[in-house]
Amino acid sequence: MRGRSVTVIAMYQAQPEPRLGCAISKRVGNAVVRNRIRRLIRETFRRLKTQLLPVDFVVVAHPAAAALARAGLETLSAELGPALIEAGKKAEMRGPRR
Repeated sequence: MRGRSVTVIAMYQAQPEPRLGCAISKRVGNAVVRNRIRRLIRETFRRLKTQLLPVDFVVVAHPAAAALARAGLETLSAELGPALIEAGKKAEMRGPRR
């Protein structure tokens, strides 16, 4: 699921709960900006964890994510939340990797 500021990649797994990984390159901003984005992504994931299917998620942040991070948690969550849910459903439909 690709958005303006983040891309969410999901893969089915046989674990009882969802897991999260983040990929944020130096093109997004300096260390302070990248760590803020990472913290906001983790918090969004933590809030949605009970609604998500048990798949592995990787969130790739694009340079536009820096502006969302400056705007705050709710702004980033508004874009990331639906992307996580949709990517999880697609991964669940594809099933286990062969």
